[in-house]
Formats: sequence, C-alpha cells, structure tokens
Amino acid sequence: MFYPYDFEESEENLSVPVSVSDDEVDVYQNQMFANHFNQTPSHSFSSKNDDEEEDDDVIDQSRIFNLAEVKVFLDEVICPICCQIIVNPKVCKECDQSFCGRCIEKWFQNSNQQCPCCRKSKISHSNAYQNLGIMEGKVPKVLLKLLSKLLLTCRYSQDGCEEIITYDFREKHENNYCQYQQLDCPNRGCEEVMFRKDIEDHYLECQFGSVRCKYCSEDKLRMEIESHLYECPCRPILCEWCQEKQQAIDFNDHLELCEFKDIFCQYCKKKYKRYDMKIHTPIFCLNNLYENSLDLLQQKDEQIFELQKQIEYLKSNKLMEQSDLNQSTYEVLSEKYKQDFEEEVEEVIEEDIQIEESDQEQEQQLEKANLKQLSQENYENLDKQPQKDDKQTVVEIQHFKNESIPTYDDQLKDHWYCQDVEINQMIDFLNL
Repeated sequence: MFYPYDFEESEENLSVPVSVSDDEVDVYQNQMFANHFNQTPSHSFSSKNDDEEEDDDVIDQSRIFNLAEVKVFLDEVICPICCQIIVNPKVCKECDQSFCGRCIEKWFQNSNQQCPCCRKSKISHSNAYQNLGIMEGKVPKVLLKLLSKLLLTCRYSQDGCEEIITYDFREKHENNYCQYQQLDCPNRGCEEVMFRKDIEDHYLECQFGSVRCKYCSEDKLRMEIESHLYECPCRPILCEWCQEKQQAIDFNDHLELCEFKDIFCQYCKKKYKRYDMKIHTPIFCLNNLYENSLDLLQQKDEQIFELQKQIEYLKSNKLMEQSDLNQSTYEVLSEKYKQDFEEEVEEVIEEDIQIEESDQEQEQQLEKANLKQLSQENYENLDKQPQKDDKQTVVEIQHFKNESIPTYDDQLKDHWYCQDVEINQMIDFLNL
C-alpha cells in the first residue's frame, strides 16, 4: 500500500489538498465519461441507495491506518452520538461540542430538539429545523487540522482496494476515483452491477449500450445494430451493371437510370446497354434487321451448297459401298453354311457313338444274366451232394491227422487243429 496524495496544511484551509483541485476533478470526470462512453458530461453512474448513503457518512475507527500516531487526540475527533470519526462536523454554539452533521440532524428529528451535551435549544421545541441553528457554530481549525492528519483505508478495501487516503480526500476517492466502487450500468434496461475498473470494458460490450450506425449515423442499441445494418436505408448496395455502390434508399432510382443496364429491344429482339439505346432508333434497328437478314440468307445458301456436295459424294460412293456390302454378305453366308455343315457332321458322329455305347451295354447285361444263371445252377448241384463231400473231407482230415501227413489244401488246413472228439462228432452228424 502507498499514499499517493500530497496535502499541504495552511491556516486558511486545512482540508483542501494541494495536488488536486475540485475544478480539476470535475473536469477530469466529465471528460472521462464524455470521451470514453460517448455521452454528455451530465451523464452519471448510479451507485448508492438510501442505506448506502447512510453508511458513507460513517467512518469506523478500524479504518484508521495510522492509529498509533493519532491515538493521543482520537477522542477529539469522535462523534459522541455514533462513537465514530466525525463526518461533516457541526459545532454547538453553546458548548462547542462537535458532532457528525447527519447524526445531529437525526437527533433533532427524533429527540427533544436539544443539544445532547448542553441540553439547550435555539428557539423552541416546535421546529426541529429552526433549532438546528444552534449547531451553526464555526468549526474550529484545530478540529479540521486533527481530522486532516487521519490516514484511512478505503471503505472498499474488502473488495480489493489497497489505497491509503487522507480524511480530506476520502469522499472524492470513494465516490469518484476508487476502482472497486460498485456501480450500476448507466444504460437503460441493463441491470448489471460491477466495479468502476470494469465499467469501461462492460460499456464496450453492453447490449443496452448505444452504438452509432456507420451508414446513417443514428444511435442504436448494440443488440439491434447487427439487424439494423442489414436493413439500414443508407447501407451500400453494389449495382451489378455498373459495379458501383449505391445507398439502398436510392438504389431503385439508380436502376432506372444506370447507363450499363441491359435494355431489351422489342423490334430486333436483342439486348443493348442503356447508353447504346440513345442511337438505337427504330430506323437504325430496321436497317440492322435488314443487314442481319442478308447475312442469314447467305449463311443458309452456303449450308445448302455444302449439303448438295455431300449428297453427290454419297451417290458416287454408293455403288462401291454396295459391292463391298455384297462381298461381305457372301463371305458371311459362306462362313455360316460351313459352320452349319460341321455342326451336322458332329451331331451324326455323336449319334453313332451313342448307338455303339448302347449296344455294348446290352451285351454286357446279357453276359451278366448268363453268368448269374450259371452260378445259380452250380449252386443247386452243390446242394445235392453236401453230405458226401463234407463226410469225405472229414475222413481225409482224420486220416491225415492219424498219419501225421502234412497237407497244403486250404479246406483241410482249416480243420487240421480240430480235436479227435470233434472230428468223431462231425462224422456221426454226417451219418445221420
């Protein structure tokens, strides 16, 4: 914290700062609002209600920064009514006691209209404002000098202000200079409350702020300026014919007179620039039509001549093309007949092959049927002598086993390892 204000004491005026005058403060404040906010100097910010105004008239003793230095005379600058630092001192003519101007005024309004110290009044108890005349005593210079020695913290120190100010400059600092004083936005309709240090930034963005249209120079709300720019009668519009910008309010009149606009001629059915229409009279138009007609006729004659040449060329080439066509047709037909003959030959060969295959299949089926019949007859013959063959086989096996003669017959080898008892049982069974 630092003490930026320099004051000089004098017997003539102990409460007026030397470095800053009242006129300079008023001029600076008016210029600041007029230049930065584009408003008249009479425009002011609203920052107080009735309760806040009452608080402004009270200086708590805890705000004294140099308490150790002024402690010796602190009682001399204390109001006996509110027990705080005297603000706007009033002095009783009878007892020379000092009071806060607001405190003594309330005292006379709410009490018996007597001085709270000497209990005296000026005239009567009927008129409080007349009795206030007793408090019109001259404020002692000593009291003003003692008050000027007080160094105070700003009443907005809890909001962030770190300034240390003198008693004499307190009101101007807190009401005009403190950057942490809460102010209402001056724009009608905006209810934002902010610190003084933020008021300029807010004013540049406030939607209820006044903004001057760059086309018509009228003041509009910031929230409406964007839509106004699209509808402003003085906005520039680019003419598509002459490529010059015209105001919207005059644009239709400009189109009626633009020299570069296309004008349709009802005689020659063409478009001309407006500046060409001055010489494009009906006679001139008919002459142009006649010349254009001659040009068209000449072009058509040339086209007819070209078409006739093409017809002659086609006729001369017709016979050659016809002969080429016949030759190509003969080749195509010959090739086609050749392909048809080859296809018929292939079909005949395939039919012969199919007939041979069917004959072979029939022969194979007959052979299979004969073999089946022979096998069935052999099976029936074998069934007629089964016992004899089986019995003979068993006897041979028994003989070979008794004589221990080896055999290579597969049928005998299957029973070679049978027991004698089993062989005898088989013989008995076959004898039955």
